[in-house]
Amino acid sequence: MRVACSLIVVMLVACNRDGGGAPDSSSTDAAMLTCLQIADGLRARTQAVSRQCTTIDDCELVGYASSDGVVATCNCAPHFAVSCEGDPVNWQAWSADVRAQELLVQWRTRCLAEGCGVSGTCGCDCGRENVVCGISGVCGATSNNECFSAL
Repeated sequence: MRVACSLIVVMLVACNRDGGGAPDSSSTDAAMLTCLQIADGLRARTQAVSRQCTTIDDCELVGYASSDGVVATCNCAPHFAVSCEGDPVNWQAWSADVRAQELLVQWRTRCLAEGCGVSGTCGCDCGRENVVCGISGVCGATSNNECFSAL
């Protein structure tokens, strides 16, 4: 009887080894993830890549509210950054991050087309911050309030 119970416990643990939940956005094929999982994965990559800089040319803002993934908008649009105005990163580190680029392809081709309702992160009146290379040698951003400059 004890052997049978032990066998059942081992089988249950083996069957539940994958966690039984949603795919992990850090290792699952990006094409298999939902837009919310893609946004979460991209947000995690913005926090993981280097922000070190020597000049402002080393820095880039990513993840800002945009309908096309390129031009920031003041209208409501999906974003994956912590701030809907974008997160500063070292552009070379961001470009070299294979996982970020895999997720970014899916974000641009699938999630932007689906709009705010599906991505789970939508920003309105955001625009885009100004990127800076701070005196501490870290990429940063300053708000430019471009959506409200005409008021």
